[in-house]
Amino acid sequence: MNITEIDVDSYATRVAFVAAAELHALLSEGEGSHFMPACADEAALQQLVEETGAFVIAHGVEKGETVWRWLHERLGGLAPWAAVPEERRFALDLFAVTLRELRQRLAIRQIEAERRASLPPPNPAPAIEDTIFEPVGSLGEMEPWAAEAVAGMARFDQAQEAERELQRKAEIAAREAAEAAEREAAKPARAATLSAGKAAPKPAAKDQPKGLPKVPNRQKPRGKAPASG
Repeated sequence: MNITEIDVDSYATRVAFVAAAELHALLSEGEGSHFMPACADEAALQQLVEETGAFVIAHGVEKGETVWRWLHERLGGLAPWAAVPEERRFALDLFAVTLRELRQRLAIRQIEAERRASLPPPNPAPAIEDTIFEPVGSLGEMEPWAAEAVAGMARFDQAQEAERELQRKAEIAAREAAEAAEREAAKPARAATLSAGKAAPKPAAKDQPKGLPKVPNRQKPRGKAPASG
C-alpha cells in the first residue's frame, strides 16, 4: 500500500488509543481501555474513540484535560478533572499528544509523496562517453580505431616495398642475362669437333712449275776416308 492511500486521521487515532491504553494498563494494573469512559460494548467504544480523535484533530488539542471536558459534555455524568486518577490523566495526555503528532507527520509524508508523484520522470543519465568523466588514456596512447588504421598503413607500405624489391631483382636478372648473351655472341667461332677415327685433311700442296727435271738427292756414301800415302 502506498502512503498516500492511508487514512491518516483514522490510523493516527487508533495508534494513539493503543499507546494510551498500554500506559494506563501499566500504571493502573487494570484494563487499559478503561482510560476512556465506559461503553456498552466494543463497537460503542470504537465509535467513541473515533469521535474523540476527530475532536482532537479538528481543534488541535494538546492536553488530556481538554479531551476529558469534551467527553463530559458529550456523555455527561463524568467526574471533574481534579477527581480523575493520575494514571487516567497520563493516558489522556498521551492520547492527545500522540494523535496530534503522528497525524501531522503522516500528513506531511503524504504531501511529499504526492508532490514526487506529480513530478516528471528524471532524465536518463547520459552515457559516460558523453560526459567529461569519460576515461582517457595517456597523451601518447591512440584510440583503438586509430591504432588499427596506422597498423593497416604499415602493412600496406610493407607490401609495396616487397613488390618493389621483387621487381628490382627481376630487372637485375634480366639485365645480367642480356649481358651474358652479348658476351657469348662476341666470342670467335670454334672449329668443329672431329669425329673419332677421322684424320684431319692435309693442306693442299703448292703448285710447282712444270718442265723442270727432278733433281735426285744425292748424298755421299758414308765410310772411312782413304789413307794418305
